[in-house]
Amino acid sequence: MELKGIGVGSQAAVGDVFRLETSEVVSEHRTTSHTPGEEASVLATAIAMTAATIREETSSSDATTIEIMDALLIILEDPELQEMAKPFLEEGFDAPTALFKALDAFAELMGDDEDFQSRVGDLRGIATRISSWVRGIAQGPSIPQEGRWIIVAEDLTPLETSQFGDSVVGVVTELGGPTSHTAIICRALSLPAVVSAKGAMDLEQGASVLVDPVGNRVVPGSDLSHATAAISFIPDSDTPLITVRANIGGLEDAAKASATSARGVGLFRTEVLYLSAQREPSVAEQTKAYIEVLKAAPAGKIIIRTIDAGSDKPVPFLHLAEEENPAWRNGWHQWMTHRQCRAMSSARGKGGKGGKGGTPRGTLEFDANFESGNLGDVTRLNEAEFDLSIRPDTNNPKYRLWFYFRIRNAKAGQRVLFNVTNLCKTRSLYREGMAP
Repeated sequence: MELKGIGVGSQAAVGDVFRLETSEVVSEHRTTSHTPGEEASVLATAIAMTAATIREETSSSDATTIEIMDALLIILEDPELQEMAKPFLEEGFDAPTALFKALDAFAELMGDDEDFQSRVGDLRGIATRISSWVRGIAQGPSIPQEGRWIIVAEDLTPLETSQFGDSVVGVVTELGGPTSHTAIICRALSLPAVVSAKGAMDLEQGASVLVDPVGNRVVPGSDLSHATAAISFIPDSDTPLITVRANIGGLEDAAKASATSARGVGLFRTEVLYLSAQREPSVAEQTKAYIEVLKAAPAGKIIIRTIDAGSDKPVPFLHLAEEENPAWRNGWHQWMTHRQCRAMSSARGKGGKGGKGGTPRGTLEFDANFESGNLGDVTRLNEAEFDLSIRPDTNNPKYRLWFYFRIRNAKAGQRVLFNVTNLCKTRSLYREGMAP
C-alpha cells in the first residue's frame, strides 16, 4: 500500500529500504556516581570533541550543509547551553542526560514554532552523537556503501544527511516538512525525498520501494515506469513576468543554478569561503574563487554580499573572544571587507556568461559607487530597455528628484530606453525631452 507525504524534488528513484534507527540505549536517561563538576567537565570535552569532528567530516560537503551545520554547532557550543545543563547535573544525572534535558528546556522556550522546534530536533541529533561518544555505544548500523538505498527514518538531522554517500538514492521520513533541514539538504543534493510520510517506519527493511516526489508518495514494489511525470512549461516569451535569481554559497551552487532558468544571482553568500578556512584566504585566492563562481553562475545580474560573520558565524582563523558581537568589537570587519572588495573588483569582468575575455560589448554595466551617485537598482526588461530605481537623498528621504549614475561597456550606436520608475518630480526638463 502506498504512503502519502510531501515530495521534495522532481526526479523519482527506486531502491531498497534502509531504516535508520538509533539505539534507545544511546538516548536513555541515566544517573551517575560522579560529581556534578566531573560530569560538567565531561560534557564540555564531549561537545568540543564532537564539534571538531563534525566540522572535519562536513568540510567537503556541499555549501548548504556546511552553513547549516555551522549554525547548529554555534548553538551547541554556546556556554549558555551548558549553563542550562548544570541544574540537571546537580540532580545527579550524567552529562548526556543533562544535555538532553537542557535541550528539552530549550525547546519549551522556543514555543510552538515549527521551524524552531525543527532546529532543536537537529540539535538533539548531535546530542545523540555526543551521548554515543561518552557512553561508548554505537548509534546504530552504518549505511552500506554499495547498492542503491532509500534511507527511511522518523526524521533526519543535517549531521545524518551529511554522511550520505553515492549509495543513497532517496529519502523517506515520517516527520519533517518542505522547509525542514532534511528537505533543504535533499534539494541541495538533488536527492528525491518524501517527508511527512506517516507509516514510513513500517516499511520492511531491504524491500524495494519507489520514491515519487512529484506524486507525493512512496510505493512499495513499484518501478520508475509508475513515477508521476513532472509538468513541463513552455515559455511564450524570453522575458519572465517575475525575475527569479539564484541563492548561492559557492561554486557547486552556482553550477546547479546555471542548469535552471534563474536570471543571475540574487544573493552570493561569500562567507561560505571563510567559514571552513583555517587561515585567511589571500586577495589572489579570493579573486580566483570569485572568478570560478562568476563563470559558473547563471547569466544575469549578480548580487554579492560581503562577509556576514560574527557571533553567529565565527571565522576559525580569527580566534575571536566570546563577545555579543565579536565582528565589530574586534574591528576586523572593515579591513577584511576591504580585502574582499579588492578581490571582487579584480574578478569583475573576468567571469560571467559573457564568454572568453569578459563581458561582451553592449552588455551595460551600471555604477553609482561614487560621491552623489544614487542609482539603487536596475531591472533588465529586454536587450534595449531597463527599469531604474533611484535611492532617496540622504537629507530628503521622502523624495527622489534627480538621478546620477555611470554606464560602462556600451557599444557604438547602441540605443536603449531607461524607465526611472520612482522619480517624484512631476515637471522636469527630462520629462519635457531634455536628453541626459
